[in-house]
Amino acid sequence: MTMGDSQTVVLLAIVLIVNERNELLVLRRSDTAPRGALTWDLPGGTIKYGEDPAQAVMREAREETGIHLDEVQIVAVTAGIANDYIVKFTYLAQAASASVHLSFEHDRYKWVNFDEVQALNMPEPYKKDVIRVRKLLAAAKRAPNGL
Repeated sequence: MTMGDSQTVVLLAIVLIVNERNELLVLRRSDTAPRGALTWDLPGGTIKYGEDPAQAVMREAREETGIHLDEVQIVAVTAGIANDYIVKFTYLAQAASASVHLSFEHDRYKWVNFDEVQALNMPEPYKKDVIRVRKLLAAAKRAPNGL
């Protein structure tokens, strides 16, 4: 999507997929990745024109991990400038299965504790998303009726 003066707006959707042990799925971008080669990543990608963000993140998760998500919960919408103006929709989902089948975009995956993410070579905005979700989950545990 472009705006006046040749400015571009990029819509992204990412998902934090959590397993039954409350571990987070992280993916390592392959050495042939056009951006961020060999850095850790979260499932997600660009939202296609006219595509619902929740449907986009479920599609991306399926393409990148082989995991079919039945439901995703929006946890944040953030925006910032990194060459382009980027609007990012961040979702949370429970994995029905721990079985992962990587696409060509990634060469490794692992399930990690939320605290372990901070030590990974991962983009800082994604680390902030993980911290935000960890706080939401902790608050939900303390709430009398959940969220």
